[in-house]
Amino acid sequence: MPESKTMEVLEWTGTRRMEVKSLPVPEAHAGEVLVQVDSVGICGSELEAYLGVSPARQPPLVLGHELCGTVVDSQSCERDWKNGTPVAVYPILPCFDCDFCKSGNVQLCRTRKLMSMHTPGAYAGYIAVDERMAFEIPPSLLGPAGSLVEPLATAVQSVKKGCLTPTGEAQVKTLVVVGAGPIGLLTVAYAAMKGVERIVAIDLVDSRLEIARRLGATDVVSSRGSSVEDVSNAVAETLGDRAESVIECVGLAVTRQMATACIAPLGKLVLVGLHTPVTELDFNHLIRSQVDCFASYASRFDDFEDAIEALASGMLADLDWIALYPLSEGDRAYSELVERPQDLCKVVLRPHVG
Repeated sequence: MPESKTMEVLEWTGTRRMEVKSLPVPEAHAGEVLVQVDSVGICGSELEAYLGVSPARQPPLVLGHELCGTVVDSQSCERDWKNGTPVAVYPILPCFDCDFCKSGNVQLCRTRKLMSMHTPGAYAGYIAVDERMAFEIPPSLLGPAGSLVEPLATAVQSVKKGCLTPTGEAQVKTLVVVGAGPIGLLTVAYAAMKGVERIVAIDLVDSRLEIARRLGATDVVSSRGSSVEDVSNAVAETLGDRAESVIECVGLAVTRQMATACIAPLGKLVLVGLHTPVTELDFNHLIRSQVDCFASYASRFDDFEDAIEALASGMLADLDWIALYPLSEGDRAYSELVERPQDLCKVVLRPHVG
């Protein structure tokens, strides 16, 4: 148990407003573990909340769902948790009983509750979570790498859908990743690790394209000032043809149109980005090209475990693209993410670092 009965939290209180507060440390109830938060990432969906464009979240709310930490208490759990056990936390609490849960698709549970949306998130010193949501990680992953487990798991599921056989081998040679934000970058890194030979990253920020190269992209295409046709032609010129697989990681109308334009006949198109709800696409092109279209939301438990394994294997030796801030400077971190996207790509907050 923590010595102090209070903790520092960062609470979203309104559009472009984050406030540091002191709240009681939560108690671990039956079947829960109390986790001392080590590192917690800022997700794009939470950045949308900060900007006031996320209808699914309402202030005041403690955000944060990409986290790792250590178990410091447990109550009546099935597992005999040892204090100090490092864990990453799966942020979706399912019912475990519905048809989706029983098929392994817990992220689609009919009554799921999302941390930092339906329940308070992890911008805090401590958080109590159902023990089934806590996945043990190697001690070496404590820190920023551990906070990447959840977003990497999202990337893992999309790569499985678009690039891999059921046994995990690469079944395509060419992949386009539209968007070099954190999810796109992790998609590039995982696809490269799994053996996809040619990976083209598309983004309008040159610094992010450079990070994509460092993480495994063989080629990059800048979309700044370019039309959809310009981008698709650049991809075709780079690869010698359209791509066998395209994974779209932004969710804007224009990026979905780029993804559609870049796919080869009989290709696989995977839509990950959640931004614009309704988009106009050239469905005649998709139909005439017999493109397999998939949507990929969050991750399954097996994707989460695969993400831990990939990070533990050293997939991300380069973490220089991650900016670290103490939790007390979370408001500044959010502001700078909005104002300086060319300088900041991924931000991780650390509650117990001054």
